[in-house]
Amino acid sequence: MDLYDLHLYIQEIINFDNDHLFEFFVGRNWGNRKVVFRDEDEFGFEEVRSLDTALNELYPLNGMKLFYHFDFGDSWMFTIKKARKKKNLVKEVQYPRVIESEGENPEQYP
Repeated sequence: MDLYDLHLYIQEIINFDNDHLFEFFVGRNWGNRKVVFRDEDEFGFEEVRSLDTALNELYPLNGMKLFYHFDFGDSWMFTIKKARKKKNLVKEVQYPRVIESEGENPEQYP
């Protein structure tokens, strides 16, 4: 799965409308952006990589975290975590899948 596909999956599972800009980035926290993944950076301020980057190309992150930032106005921020243990694939289970969630899904337009 690449980052664009992960974006679509997140939009589906939290029931957002997929109607705003988004990006992924790697950093120690949400204010520390080391590597950004999105469409072109028209201003050239950051190193921007492609959204077709596969998840297995990102890990391990070595002390960093993967963040998903959706809707730059409302600024929805999600931390993406990888399961530590390698799981055996089960034929009846659809992947990717959410294995843990904290709190209720947010409403995009409350």
